[in-house]
Amino acid sequence: MKRLFITIAILSASNFVNAQQTAPASQVTADVPTPEYKNVVMFLKKDNSLEKLEETSLFSTLHSGLTGKSEVHIKAFGESSKVFHSGKNTNRFMINMKDPGDDPESAIELLKFEPDKKNRKILVAHMSYNKNIDVIIPRQKLNFKKIKDGVYIISPSEDLSPGEYVFIINRPTITVLAYNSTSSQDIKGFCFGVSDKE
Repeated sequence: MKRLFITIAILSASNFVNAQQTAPASQVTADVPTPEYKNVVMFLKKDNSLEKLEETSLFSTLHSGLTGKSEVHIKAFGESSKVFHSGKNTNRFMINMKDPGDDPESAIELLKFEPDKKNRKILVAHMSYNKNIDVIIPRQKLNFKKIKDGVYIISPSEDLSPGEYVFIINRPTITVLAYNSTSSQDIKGFCFGVSDKE
């Protein structure tokens, strides 16, 4: 009888230890907050608190050359973001989609800027007078984890190289960007920089 009691006690203790070891994984999802505002990408810190990225208005430009070829860019004012992260693929971002039925992989893009004097720019297309359009969109590969309807954790598939980045949600088509190029377009970007310094 005494041996049976000891065996039960050992099994109970083992189950308790296993539960303690597996609990944090389940708590990671349970403790994640839902962003208050829709369609706003935020950084999810290690303690599961949310931190803002640099929200900025983007605009598109159509630059035509003498050879009949044009370039379409998406631009942001300023040389760099005031927000920096390490670029590790373990970094987590979060969004609460405006329409829970939207496919996040189609709606959300992470793009890398190029420096452009006092601005940041992204080359998204080449065009010619015969209206041929070659789309060039430097998307970064992303992983998505669904927390609940419309709420997702986003992580880069690979480490991000140093530079300036922006999340764009439901980006206008290339045609809209090219033929309505103006600084008054309501394109929101959520920007951050990746430093080459640890």
